[in-house]
Amino acid sequence: HSDKNAIWVTVRNFGERAFYSYLISSNGFDSVPVKSFTGFNTKNSYVLGYMKYSANGKFLAWANNSNNIVQLFSFNNKTGHHKLICTIRGVQDPYGIEFSPNNQFLYVAGYGLVQLDLRKLEREYIASNYTVLFRDSNCSTFKCPISAIQRAPGNVLYFCKQYSDNYIGKITKPDLKGLACLVSDNEVDLLSAQSGEGLPNFIASIFSVIEDSI
Repeated sequence: HSDKNAIWVTVRNFGERAFYSYLISSNGFDSVPVKSFTGFNTKNSYVLGYMKYSANGKFLAWANNSNNIVQLFSFNNKTGHHKLICTIRGVQDPYGIEFSPNNQFLYVAGYGLVQLDLRKLEREYIASNYTVLFRDSNCSTFKCPISAIQRAPGNVLYFCKQYSDNYIGKITKPDLKGLACLVSDNEVDLLSAQSGEGLPNFIASIFSVIEDSI
């Protein structure tokens, strides 16, 4: 929330084309949501994919795996309203999603790992300014899906490769454009285990507070 104390909890209502945002404040949970009628119509769709806010609370990104689209929204963190900025197509089976700590780039995982440049908030610019960062060398083209992406302390991002091997990948410098962000697909050795489809979920702004306090 813009007051730095309250928190918005946002869900997608699959019965209608809307986001429902609920406010949690010192007064408790407000059960009356702020409704934003925008984005892809999921009424008749079974949809998979992550939905995350940027750390500065100004953007919401949604990976719609079932319809092969990524949608970026502006967010008014005072009123709780969302507005569609653009719809991006071309990322095959998008699922995991995460913003860079500086909020200038969006990372999307599916059959590969892609970085979208958000420094100019226009669909044509974002659609033409993306970098394919990773394709699993053990797979042909995009045949091994990457699942969750999660920001962690130290301004780094981790990603898991869905049942393809025994490692978790890392993006060491996610605030840098293109391959300069430094992607390592075998960063964390899970020994005989596999990461599956998910990583622990954290609100990204928590890590901004941690970094500022160090």
